[in-house]
Amino acid sequence: MPESELFDIVDENGNPTGRTVIRHTAHEKGILHRTAHVWVIQRRGDRTDVLLQRRSAEKDSWPLCLDTSSAGHILAGDEPKESALRELEEELGIHASADDLHEAGTFRIQFQEVFHDRMFNDNEIAFLYVYEKPVAIEDLKLQKEEVSEAVWMEIGELAQRIENGDPEVCADIASVRLLSRYIQTESSDSLQAERKNNMADYSKRDWKLLRERLPEWQENYMATLLMEYREIMDSDQLASDRWWKLHDRLKEDKKKTGVLAHMAKSEMPYILVSLLNEGAISEADLEGFSDQMIEIIHRIRS
Repeated sequence: MPESELFDIVDENGNPTGRTVIRHTAHEKGILHRTAHVWVIQRRGDRTDVLLQRRSAEKDSWPLCLDTSSAGHILAGDEPKESALRELEEELGIHASADDLHEAGTFRIQFQEVFHDRMFNDNEIAFLYVYEKPVAIEDLKLQKEEVSEAVWMEIGELAQRIENGDPEVCADIASVRLLSRYIQTESSDSLQAERKNNMADYSKRDWKLLRERLPEWQENYMATLLMEYREIMDSDQLASDRWWKLHDRLKEDKKKTGVLAHMAKSEMPYILVSLLNEGAISEADLEGFSDQMIEIIHRIRS
């Protein structure tokens, strides 16, 4: 992965703007670019398992963490699906055709993290695909520079571990939620056609309401977090204990929707559910949302 690789600079919808940027600059300055992600899944009745790759110990970021089946940057001039096919073959040895990959939508990845004393400022539009053909782990040809092993995990367990801040898992929760929605809506071929036309036909009023209220909800939630941080800093523990406790809290809290939300209309009910589960909002804050939206939220939480 040379730092001189060239990416297309894209707009908020993932469309190339006609300008390009090298990898190093994109990650240094947080310039919006594209990636392609593939979830390999297998269904067994009501159960769905997803294939996770364990990142190589040699990786600069999140070594040995469990991540999406395969993923990679979309180089300048390339298309998302061809990039997804390339990564699937390079990382796992799965040779697939374009028809084998099903589009699940896009999601946003945006974070800042320090790796090897250097700030990594990521800002991506991720194109998600699903591969459902039979896969046996023993038949995979892993790219050792990228992947140390592959394991199956039930999707509900994966989502729970991410929500709980499990340090062994670095897969993005927005990706898992988008995959969950794909699985729910792909129970039949007719639903597949419906999903392509409109993944989530939520009302414009609900979407407008969420965008209006979210900044205030996040501001109030972060004010609460600051008070909790102050309690940590004002405790009688050793300075080093307080520092590390605060460090761990910050690392965990910045993943929460109450701090940073991946805004996508198709993710609206999951955003609201996360805010409820985190305590950033209460049921009373849902006043004004449509009965349909509230019913979906209650169904997800049940």
